[in-house]
Amino acid sequence: MKKVFVVARWEYLERVKSKLFLVSLLLMPLIILSMGILPGILAGQEEERTKVIGIVDIRGDLAISVAGRMQREYLTESGEPMYVVRPLAVGSGKSPDAARREADSLVLHDEIEGFGIIDHKTFDETSLEYR
Repeated sequence: MKKVFVVARWEYLERVKSKLFLVSLLLMPLIILSMGILPGILAGQEEERTKVIGIVDIRGDLAISVAGRMQREYLTESGEPMYVVRPLAVGSGKSPDAARREADSLVLHDEIEGFGIIDHKTFDETSLEYR
């Protein structure tokens, strides 16, 4: 058992003498602090511009109320709405896949930031798909 401690002590001293150990000893606290502080700083930043978000409402009964509520409740410090909601394929009878493809093309052409899909699954599973 005494030989195990001798070997462990020798390994420890060899590791402590290396430059990599000293560099990591100094950098690790900085990395840990930055991982703890940066998300809070970034989350607290206010959006500078209004984002346009699309709502694909296949059934056609919720897009207008969701749009109005988001524009009323989410405001910047200057009082402007954070989000402008653009209803897409509201009750149009389009297939959900066709409506998704149309909304995807709007995102690819930078006309909207993203889009939410309200369909029969939204009511059954109480979830909203956002892309």
